[in-house]
Amino acid sequence: MKKYIIIIPVFLLLLAACTNEIPFDVKDTKSKMVINTLINADCSENTIFVSLTGKEDIASIDNVSVNLYVNGILKEKPEAIPDTDSSSKVKGFLIKNTTFKPGDKVKIEASTADGKYYAWGEETVPERVDIIKIDTTTVRMKDVYSDSYSSYLRFKITFKDIPDKANFYRVVLEKKTTRVLTNQYIGHDETEVTYGYSFISREDVALTDGRPGTADDEENGISTSVSNTYGVFNDSRFRNGEYTLNISQSKSSYYYGDDLKEEQISVTVYLQSISETEYYYLQALNKTIDIVDDDILSESVHLPTNINGGIGLLGICSESSKTLQTYSWKAK
Repeated sequence: MKKYIIIIPVFLLLLAACTNEIPFDVKDTKSKMVINTLINADCSENTIFVSLTGKEDIASIDNVSVNLYVNGILKEKPEAIPDTDSSSKVKGFLIKNTTFKPGDKVKIEASTADGKYYAWGEETVPERVDIIKIDTTTVRMKDVYSDSYSSYLRFKITFKDIPDKANFYRVVLEKKTTRVLTNQYIGHDETEVTYGYSFISREDVALTDGRPGTADDEENGISTSVSNTYGVFNDSRFRNGEYTLNISQSKSSYYYGDDLKEEQISVTVYLQSISETEYYYLQALNKTIDIVDDDILSESVHLPTNINGGIGLLGICSESSKTLQTYSWKAK
């Protein structure tokens, strides 16, 4: 799986009362090291991101090194990734010489040369869950805030829960669109590849935490389910049994140029077993999407951390995947 890590900044919402002032001295706020990484045990390379907290934004950190331990043994000192953006305040470190297997205890520690900052996190690689089958069908679904209907591909993904324990999962749909375009200016064809990850989960019981809904519910403002952009769920409703996820993705390619010669669309379904902390972290990020920016009555969202001596997330997943060819077109 190609790995794309989206770094989402943590916004501090400061609410000022109308008549009361609370004294606050920013000089008393000490910077903390930030470590963020989502390790995929089935990828050959993984990246660790390190920075510092700041007064208004994250701050850069200098002279920092990272160590990676597996089952208490130092396995690698990930090398710093050269900065390609001089304005970036986040330093990346590449894991490329270490493999992971279910049950491994993985520890990451980072420290500065002067000893001022030190932080670490530890997680266990979860057991892999296999996809039993995937059934697909084309359906017409109502668009939210519109009376029109569009074509969607519905995926029914069946798997068996890992027995005798509480489990946390994530489903990812990677839509890969490959287009061959005629370029009359350079005299030969060009190939364009794009990726999309959005899907509709409102009809699935597990992905909506037991509160499935419809497009009409969302349009009328009566939906009780939360957004699940990150596709996380737990096994509380099907523990030790089989379950079939029900999610949909738009079939439209949204390309209308007359220079199109060929188009191929494939969808790869990734089913990941994730750590408990990663589950609650991504669930919290889902809730931030539901918060209206100007709604001061919205409940604050707490982002969990498993980084000792700092903040951030060490997440680890194991995954299984299946790729389906969903569309093919070629000009005659």
